[in-house]
Amino acid sequence: MKYKLIFAFLLLFPLYSFSADLDTTVTEAFELYSVNNYAEAAPMFEEAYYMAKKNSAKDVSSRFRTSLYAGLSYRGLGEYSQAKAWFLVSLALAEKVQDLYDKPTLIAYVAESARLAGDIKEAEEYYTKALLYEDLTDRDKAVLYYGLAETNRLSEHYSLSKDNCDKALNYATGLKLQKILSSCDIIYGEYYRTHKDYAKAMFYFGRAADTSRARKYSDILVPALNGLGLTSEALHHSDAAREYFEQSFFVAVENGAIDNVDIIYQKIMKYMPEKGSFKYQGDKSLELAGLEFLDDDTSLLLYNLSALYYRLGQRYVELYTAAEEGYNLAITLSNSQAAAEFVYDMALSLYHAKEYEECTARSEEAIWRLKSTDKRDLISNAYYIQAESYYNLGYYDHAYSAINKAVSYAKLADYERLNKRLNEIKAKADK
Repeated sequence: MKYKLIFAFLLLFPLYSFSADLDTTVTEAFELYSVNNYAEAAPMFEEAYYMAKKNSAKDVSSRFRTSLYAGLSYRGLGEYSQAKAWFLVSLALAEKVQDLYDKPTLIAYVAESARLAGDIKEAEEYYTKALLYEDLTDRDKAVLYYGLAETNRLSEHYSLSKDNCDKALNYATGLKLQKILSSCDIIYGEYYRTHKDYAKAMFYFGRAADTSRARKYSDILVPALNGLGLTSEALHHSDAAREYFEQSFFVAVENGAIDNVDIIYQKIMKYMPEKGSFKYQGDKSLELAGLEFLDDDTSLLLYNLSALYYRLGQRYVELYTAAEEGYNLAITLSNSQAAAEFVYDMALSLYHAKEYEECTARSEEAIWRLKSTDKRDLISNAYYIQAESYYNLGYYDHAYSAINKAVSYAKLADYERLNKRLNEIKAKADK
């Protein structure tokens, strides 16, 4: 009898060991999840799920719980394709067991993850499926119709998107779902902008921007400002469009929403004037460029923008700092065109600081680098400041050679001015 008991214990020991390991893994995963450490929680929930599936396949509750929180962890990380896959596992388990979990909520998780992953048709299918359930609360319906509205907006079905927002707001009345209210303002703005009712578009985008700025909803503020920029663009209000895009760019960078900043940057460039007072924008761009969480490409955009603002505002002391930082990063990234433009800005700064000897050296490097680009106007300008630096140092033959090359690269509009200066320097050199 004694030996039979020992044998039974040995048979059961692996099961007890598994249970202890599973409990430990789940406990640690939940501790990480509770402090928003999704990056470490997600793989631990996955591990726990497979442990439960392998060693206790009939324990649906453990498998459901671990798959659900694996999905929620990936959702927290913004990895929506992974989140969707785990929510689908959870949904399949919930459909096997009555009252295991609220199915419309699980379907909504799948729909939201599909939408944010860019799977538009799948998102629409699951939102529609969730709305078929009875006993949904008004809050549930508001959230689901809003999700469907966002899905229609992404597929550019703006009329359907607006209709679904109407339904969402009908159910949201009195629930203080401010984020849905502000997000629907974006959708209404898009609807009216695409239908060329620009007055209404400006109203809705403006209201969304004001509300989201007050409540610090950066994820709503960025599209609201972009909407104001695009509407101003449609109205041919170039300065207003640029200012809205600038605000959107800065908010996006500050909040780490940098997926589309290169597109916003191009909009800013499109409406940049030839001169203006841009000290604030230059300072802001330079400050943001140093943020530790930014990738190098975004930092380079910011250094370039800062240098451009300082150059247009003729703030040459600040220009040197921005250009030097940008130049160092461009060299690290092997971005030859950016390096060429930054070294030109450094030469320009030195010229205006009357550091003529250093300017001749920097302008020589700028010319060498710029010749591999299509920036003929900058090549001409680099030769010009080199010529003026040589002239101020008393090297008139060198100055004449440089200004002659500046003329050869000049735009037609600058030709007369540069040719006049060439003759003045030639006369000095001949003496």
